[in-house]
Amino acid sequence: MTNDIPMTRGFVLLALVRPFAVAGGDPPEAFEAVGLPPPDALTMDHVFPATAYYALLEEMTHRLGDQFFPARAGVAIARSGLPALINARNHACTLAECLLRIIAIFRGTITNAHYELFSDGRRASLSLKRAMTANRST
Repeated sequence: MTNDIPMTRGFVLLALVRPFAVAGGDPPEAFEAVGLPPPDALTMDHVFPATAYYALLEEMTHRLGDQFFPARAGVAIARSGLPALINARNHACTLAECLLRIIAIFRGTITNAHYELFSDGRRASLSLKRAMTANRST
């Protein structure tokens, strides 16, 4: 966990574009409304304060008038990270190495979290605990 301002990467913001467009929204207008550069100008590695993500998500939800949009957007964001997790699994020789690779992926994306690993010898789990976020439910 860091004491810095929580940050997020451009790919998290870009993951909102597709579900918003599918729902009938205009992504460039939503990005502009919250003071973000247009989606075309973003790269996966741009870094923004996490508050920019929350503001964008709230703006998109408001524009669509759909209270369930954040849930659909969350699924889209989770799926966008799936290839990186599969890659970590495929390049690891042990379960411990896989979990360490996954932690490295999350640390590069989420700066305001700590991780809890648990293993009973047969199974292992990784918990991501976020602190200092605008919405703890995420």
